[in-house]
Amino acid sequence: MYKATLILLATLLKTGLLAQVYYPDSIDYGNPTDQGLSYKDVFFQSSDGTNLHGWLIKGKESIGTIIHFHGNAQNISSHFQGISWLANEGFDLFVFDYRGYGRSEGNPTREGVFQDCDAAVRKAMELQNNKGPFILYGQSLGAANALALAGNMKYENISGVIAEASFYSYKMIAYDMAGMLGYHAVSDLKSPHLVVGEISPVPVLFVHGTADQVIPYKHSQALFDMAKEPKQLLTSNGAGHLTVFSKDRETERERLLDVIMKWLEPVGRIDPEAVPLGDSP
Repeated sequence: MYKATLILLATLLKTGLLAQVYYPDSIDYGNPTDQGLSYKDVFFQSSDGTNLHGWLIKGKESIGTIIHFHGNAQNISSHFQGISWLANEGFDLFVFDYRGYGRSEGNPTREGVFQDCDAAVRKAMELQNNKGPFILYGQSLGAANALALAGNMKYENISGVIAEASFYSYKMIAYDMAGMLGYHAVSDLKSPHLVVGEISPVPVLFVHGTADQVIPYKHSQALFDMAKEPKQLLTSNGAGHLTVFSKDRETERERLLDVIMKWLEPVGRIDPEAVPLGDSP
């Protein structure tokens, strides 16, 4: 955390702005075939013409499509590995890289990344012939974007939004990292707290580990308080940043599946008697 603060302060001294920091790379960390999953490359454009890249990973049953928004480092070849278990549970996954990440062109900016998220949702729906259900699932920076997107845009066939380890606002995460200097140096453009109350009636599940040292648990609690029903908060005691659904946390995985399956019941794609569900959060 101290090192991150120094990096942010150095950025402020150099540019006069304490901007959102992105850490993209183009390293190949693997692909879905390594886990026995089939996929295809997808190339599409953001609204400003930036060329983007993603994968459509086929689930074992294709009972719905989860559109994934990853965190602020690396690329999809690393991030898909944390959600690939959902493909084994029957869901198609659409994962994509923001501009500047992986095989996507351009350089990341807050507005640009938001546009990329919107383009990804529309592309995923096109690929699936608009046959839902669709679920938005964001992690960390991706969770903040998923919430902002769901609050600003009204898509058809969205059955729910999963926000894992989201920050409350850009100003507040900057404050956590650099105090009042950080708070006053950034804007709240596209911050989730501005529109989280507008997501209803689409249900939202907030997910956070109590031991998260990157984005404190209080951020999800504050967003949950601001959101309107239907909403849930899945708290994972002792979990760190983006470790809530790791292999050793089967209970949390079952709780997530329980929530998703209940979201899908009204769609008519799920027979609740035929699906083993975990405990409710």
